[in-house]
Amino acid sequence: MFKIITCLIGILLSSCTATVDDITSNDTPGVFSIIPKEISLEKIFSINIPERHPSKISVRTPSNEWYVIHDLSEKVFVLPAEEYISTKRIDILPSHLMGVTWKDGKRVVGMVFSRPGEYLIYMADNLETEPENTFHFMGKVFLKYPSSSLVLYTTV
Repeated sequence: MFKIITCLIGILLSSCTATVDDITSNDTPGVFSIIPKEISLEKIFSINIPERHPSKISVRTPSNEWYVIHDLSEKVFVLPAEEYISTKRIDILPSHLMGVTWKDGKRVVGMVFSRPGEYLIYMADNLETEPENTFHFMGKVFLKYPSSSLVLYTTV
């Protein structure tokens, strides 16, 4: 009996997490996915989420800073709170996304996507604990350099 209960608890805990790498198709309705994976500042990317999804979202930047982009207690919203509860897709324009971070004990609001590189999108019910201790989803996007900022110099 103890082995059966332990097995059921293990199955329950493992079903409460998912990463983008666990998903075989980005087009499956009701499954966490981020489309596209390679993004630019002026093009919208989408986060598809199941009906039951975590209540908070944060983003880790290439410089390992964390920005909270949706959290009722921080009063920062990617969508209105009532809409967020039932949404199945969040569309984000990187050049306009603001988030909250803490620097030297002070709350700072700033642009989330400020430099090229890999960003981790992290959804969880508790952003202050290890992923294995909370219901969560996570996936990565890569912000590429804007083509208009590349200047090539040649010498003659």
